[in-house]
Amino acid sequence: MLKKPAIVFVIVLLIAVAACLGWQNWQLKHNDIEAQNRQMLKALSTHLLLPQDEDPTIAIIKDVDTLKSRQAFFNDARNGDQLVIYAEASKAIIYREEGDLIINVGPLNLTTTEADGAQ
Repeated sequence: MLKKPAIVFVIVLLIAVAACLGWQNWQLKHNDIEAQNRQMLKALSTHLLLPQDEDPTIAIIKDVDTLKSRQAFFNDARNGDQLVIYAEASKAIIYREEGDLIINVGPLNLTTTEADGAQ
């Protein structure tokens, strides 16, 4: 029969192993997303001169209907397209990897309203 200190040691060891595996899994996913973003930006840069002095914010469009109802910029976009935002350069780009297409490019239009909590 195992003594209490041995049981505690085994439990702590199992928790440590689980934490390490979880951390590795998170890093692999994070690195994979970064690699995909670099690949997408490389493909995009074959069509368009991108700002070199800043890292873009990249988002995948998930609810295009809501975006279309708010801004005409998104009229030709589809769910799954990528929105690339260069805040300092005030540039927004919609890119579709399927077909390697630039859907739209325009100036960044950041607007806030009191309804959104801005004053």
